[in-house]
Amino acid sequence: MKYPHAIKHISFLRDNGVREKGSPNEYSGLFSCGQYAKGTPYEFIDQAKVKKGDPTITLHNGNKIRVFQGGDPSHMIEYARAAIERHMSLYGIEGMDRYEPDTDPPFSDWFDWTKY
Repeated sequence: MKYPHAIKHISFLRDNGVREKGSPNEYSGLFSCGQYAKGTPYEFIDQAKVKKGDPTITLHNGNKIRVFQGGDPSHMIEYARAAIERHMSLYGIEGMDRYEPDTDPPFSDWFDWTKY
């Protein structure tokens, strides 16, 4: 099943300068993360060889998205994060890695919307 906004493959540079592609399973949408394990796109990108290889997402509609700004793996571009979450929702993959902020709310009742 091909969704136009699903991930076709994630490519990354190997140490020898050759770009390698990792493609998802066409039925589950999961990627190979090692010899036998299957994982989400987040888990695939989090592998050391992929993370340091300037990964790029290619969608089925032909759009290409760089995962990290300038190849720096310290933070992920939001557009890439949205494409990954869209892929996971299209295939019904549970356990989305949503990044929660590490800061405390400014007020104790910040999330209590019943007061307003």
